[in-house]
Amino acid sequence: MQKEGTRYNKWKEKKRRKKNKKRSWSKKKKKKKKKRKRKRKKKKKKKKKSLNCLNYSLFHLFLKCKKKVLCCSE
Repeated sequence: MQKEGTRYNKWKEKKRRKKNKKRSWSKKKKKKKKKRKRKRKKKKKKKKKSLNCLNYSLFHLFLKCKKKVLCCSE
């Protein structure tokens, strides 16, 4: 057995504390990640919608100019 307070024991103890700290935070981190993912999904949906509208408006502008252009949304 090693004596209390040796450099190795202190290092081991420090490592163990760090692991425990990470373990306690891991659940909170996972919850935060899930929330972030949800937010990203919502943003993507909004962007997609606006992009389709943009394509649609461009398509009609080209129709006015009497040019044949295929739209991505249609």
